Amino acid sequence: MGEFDNVKSIVGNDIFSLIPTYPILVVGGGGIGCEVIKCLALCGFLNITIIDLDTIDVSNLNRQFLFRRKHVGKSKSIVVANEGNEISKNCRYKSNDETKINIIGLVGNIKDYNADFFNQFKVVLNALDNVDARRYVNRLCLSSGVKLIDAGSTGYNGQVHPIIPRETTCYECRPPPVPKSYAVCTIRSTPEKPEHCITWSKYLFELAFGLRGKNGTNSENLLNDMAAHIQFPLDEEISEIKIRKYTEKMFNYLFHDEIVKSCENKQLWEGKKRELPKPLHWNAEMIFGERWKENLNEKTQCKFVDNIVIPSQRVLSIFEYAKMFYHSIEKLLSEKYDEIGTSSMEFDKDNEVCMEFVTASCNLRCYNFNIPLQSYWTCQSIAGSIIPAIASTNAIVAGVQVLQLLILMSRDLTIKKENLMENNIGNKLNYGKSRFVWIKNSPMGRYLLCPEELEQSSSRCLACSQQLVTVTIRSFSRWTLQQFVKDILSRHLGLIDPFIEFDQKCIWDPDEMEQGKFLQTSGQKTLQEWKFMNGKILTVTDYSQGEFQCDVLVQIDELLSDTSNTKVFLNNTTDEPYKIVIGSLKSADQNKLLNDIEGSENDIDEIAINTINQSHKRQKIDKNDDELSIRQVRQKIDQNST
Repeated sequence: MGEFDNVKSIVGNDIFSLIPTYPILVVGGGGIGCEVIKCLALCGFLNITIIDLDTIDVSNLNRQFLFRRKHVGKSKSIVVANEGNEISKNCRYKSNDETKINIIGLVGNIKDYNADFFNQFKVVLNALDNVDARRYVNRLCLSSGVKLIDAGSTGYNGQVHPIIPRETTCYECRPPPVPKSYAVCTIRSTPEKPEHCITWSKYLFELAFGLRGKNGTNSENLLNDMAAHIQFPLDEEISEIKIRKYTEKMFNYLFHDEIVKSCENKQLWEGKKRELPKPLHWNAEMIFGERWKENLNEKTQCKFVDNIVIPSQRVLSIFEYAKMFYHSIEKLLSEKYDEIGTSSMEFDKDNEVCMEFVTASCNLRCYNFNIPLQSYWTCQSIAGSIIPAIASTNAIVAGVQVLQLLILMSRDLTIKKENLMENNIGNKLNYGKSRFVWIKNSPMGRYLLCPEELEQSSSRCLACSQQLVTVTIRSFSRWTLQQFVKDILSRHLGLIDPFIEFDQKCIWDPDEMEQGKFLQTSGQKTLQEWKFMNGKILTVTDYSQGEFQCDVLVQIDELLSDTSNTKVFLNNTTDEPYKIVIGSLKSADQNKLLNDIEGSENDIDEIAINTINQSHKRQKIDKNDDELSIRQVRQKIDQNST
């Protein structure tokens, strides 16, 4: 019996013949990612790209079974790809198949990859535990028309969600739970729970050692006003004496001086049934062990302090947390001095020294405010929002994910054979046997796997219901942000007061237009200076037009010219050529309607130009300009539909 006969018997020869060369992207090489690669290799998939930014930690070995101790410190994606290649080679050898194996690993952040990268693949398998990254992959798949199978696990529970772009519900149609947040005043002044102190400690770490802006400050940090008291001067040389003085200064400021001020502010504590905070002063004897234990001699004291080993799940004394505070700062300054003040020093729950600082700071503050002390492990769990990962759950989720992949392949093959329109939402065959599958920790009826039929994409979903506008330009360096807004968003899309979001930051705000400085500085920056990348997506909103919103995908074509295509326009100021295409309409009926409009089959931008003159003109827009207004295209569709 051949190595893949079981797979052939399940999927059939037609689908199995597609498997070896079927291009797949796997995003994430952690618990689910390892299991997905294993399942894909054992099913015969050979054309796989896996991407992950992380490196392998010792803590990964108990549930990510493609990793061994020799892999610690290496890139997850590279190791997973190598292990996948080994599994495939073994299977191919047994089956005497010499098909080329092309399983590769890429080290990088998925948010650095654009639509062109996603277009290489037929299906993307998500194995991420990060909401922002999953949202980014979801939107890129929607804009590229690439099918996505998202998956996740939480303890004994999990889910697998096949997403057919613009047809079925996407990741954002079912918004994830909003992470719990805490009031700023509670974190800063009146903490009541360990969570408040841990959040404060994370801000403290990032302010003291993380990226510094002008004047050493970080405007996004809640503790920004403390910068002068807790940051080590980067222009000084490191010495043991300076580290001690710096740590003593920070300790007294945070856990004594600030607490004394808090006690003096009677308004904070009047009417509250809580004890007043307790100031804690720096004590060299307590930290360095000169008379830490009365029954120990000097030699024993030093040896005890230097070699102390504390189990991570034990709650220590306040004296031990004070020592941990000092030693964590000493390690950070002596081992990471060159990285302090840069973006590489971000909070990381898997960085032991980082967590020691956060744990110590948290417990010292807990002591100040009469809150129960916490173990290292508890602090790490809360700080990183850790939910225990169960290897068997990851294996089940990955197996269901690959099964849904085979179902999608079967669906596509059936559509091709039957010559059916892929976008025909009304046809039940469109979804085939694809299911949203829940993995439960207790039976629902008689089953632990609970499949649901896929639903149509939500009209309220921001990601899959709005239009996609593709803008092609020749170079980012030849366009300022102001020119981009004026010539493309205002002139062609008919927007009046557009807000522009890029990488989750607002880079154009109409409310700031009244300030001349904005146009002279931010508006005059080139798109290259704004760090635009080929294939990146902007979200554009115009509240003056009923909260109208669209996505704008910006791409580069260096060969673009005003003579290469009749639908290429010229910038009024610089004569730079650009091209606009409005596409990705949601339903098949709309696509059919647009295809039937005179003079075009697929060029939706041409349709908009032809219909624009029959629509009412926008205010503040030159009537002589050609306008490519999304809203007017929609109006035309609605008129023809009725």
